[in-house]
Amino acid sequence: MRWLITSVLTLAISTTAVGEVSISEFHARRKEAIKRLPDGILLLHAQPGLRLLDQSSFHQDATFYYFTGLESAINAILAIDGAAGESWLFVPSKLRLSIGTPAVLKKATVPVSSESAAVLRIEHVVDWNDFISYINRRLKSYGHGAARRQVHVMA
Repeated sequence: MRWLITSVLTLAISTTAVGEVSISEFHARRKEAIKRLPDGILLLHAQPGLRLLDQSSFHQDATFYYFTGLESAINAILAIDGAAGESWLFVPSKLRLSIGTPAVLKKATVPVSSESAAVLRIEHVVDWNDFISYINRRLKSYGHGAARRQVHVMA
């Protein structure tokens, strides 16, 4: 099973070597964002689906790619949590797409696992359904100082 997860992740992030950008570089970018947002959360959304009919190919959101290196992930959210000093990647456990071959869908999926987190050097890779509870938990943790805290959403 571990081999399968590693193989899927290798396929999903195999394009990170393009331009010689390493996983360590993406990790360093997230750490720099954490330093710059000591009391906030930056939310980045991957493309919500495959290409549109008028597009020649799939294009990942540039900012999401800049911080993750995930060229093909669909409908994921990256939360860079400056206050907690960590990053969370929320991914759909199952893609519900009406188009795309199994190979395309496999490449667009990041497995929810500690192995995914280790390979990507993202502290938490969890199911998309955990996103709302994460946000609620973080807002509660801010307590009375919430007025000074910020959630930055890049759409």
